[in-house]
Amino acid sequence: ATIIERYRGIAIAVNKWDLITDKTRKTHKEFEEKIRMDAPFLAFVPIVFTSAKTGMRIQKTMEILHRIAERMNGRIQTAKLNELVHHLQDEHPPQIYRGRRPKILYAVQGGKAPPEFVFFAKMPNAISPSYRRYISNQIRQRFDFDGVSFKLVFRRRKSS
Repeated sequence: ATIIERYRGIAIAVNKWDLITDKTRKTHKEFEEKIRMDAPFLAFVPIVFTSAKTGMRIQKTMEILHRIAERMNGRIQTAKLNELVHHLQDEHPPQIYRGRRPKILYAVQGGKAPPEFVFFAKMPNAISPSYRRYISNQIRQRFDFDGVSFKLVFRRRKSS
C-alpha cells in the first residue's frame, strides 16, 4: 500500500541541492515542476530542496514536518467545516444526477491521525469523484493541509 492509501503525512525533501553548481533563480522552480509533472497525485505535497551536508533548509524541512504532524492530529471546528461546505455548494454545487442535485447537509470531523471528514448528504452516492476532489482541494487550501492525507466519507443523513 502507498503512503497516501495509508493516510500518512507527506513531504518531499530533495537532498544534495548543494551539488547543483549552475543554479539560477529558475532552477528550483524547474525541478519542482518536473516532480509535480512526474507525480501529479502528489500535488498537495510540500517540496523542499536541502543539503544534509551543509544543513541547507534542514530547519525549514523540520518546520514543515512539524506543521504536517500538527494538522494530522488537529481538529477543525465543526462550524468552520460547515461554513466551507455551504460556501462550496453556493459557489459550485454538485452536478445533477438523474434529474436531481445531491446536497451536502452538514459535515463533521470524525477522527484524527489521519483526519476523517464525514459529510452527511442527500444522495451521497451521487456526489461525483471530481466533486470529492474539489472538496479535498478546498479543505487543503482553507485549512493549510498541504502534505496531510485525510479521509472523506459521504453518508446519508439518518432519518429522525
